[in-house]
Amino acid sequence: MQISISSDPKQIIAGQALTYTITVTNGGGSPARNVVIKDALPPGVTLQGQTFLNLQNGTEENLVVESNVVTATATVINAGGVMRITVPAHVNPSVTEPALLNTVNVNADSDSAPLSGTANVTTLVVTPPKGGNTIFLPVITK
Repeated sequence: MQISISSDPKQIIAGQALTYTITVTNGGGSPARNVVIKDALPPGVTLQGQTFLNLQNGTEENLVVESNVVTATATVINAGGVMRITVPAHVNPSVTEPALLNTVNVNADSDSAPLSGTANVTTLVVTPPKGGNTIFLPVITK
């Protein structure tokens, strides 16, 4: 099992929205069973809007969203199958951390051994200038 996560945008101002995309691929030669993907959003980030789940070449997918934790499951992801989860989120305006680290995990069973993986993404939080927009004017001296 291969897992990846990305954020869009990669750099954000506190108070703005972002979207996490989680992708799990079964690159092995046999089906992965009892697949569980879990994403607990970082502190200061809340779910916003509807989370989407798309499973290609697998069976019985399910999505549960509770208290800023997204859990996706599939009974089977066949060899070559892909599960993609789109998580819309909002960075709280009070966030002062310079970066948000989001870590996602996957666990599954296979014919030969248990499978697991972890991926993470860091989103930079940029502080806008105080007082709104900053305008730079040329200095003219006589």
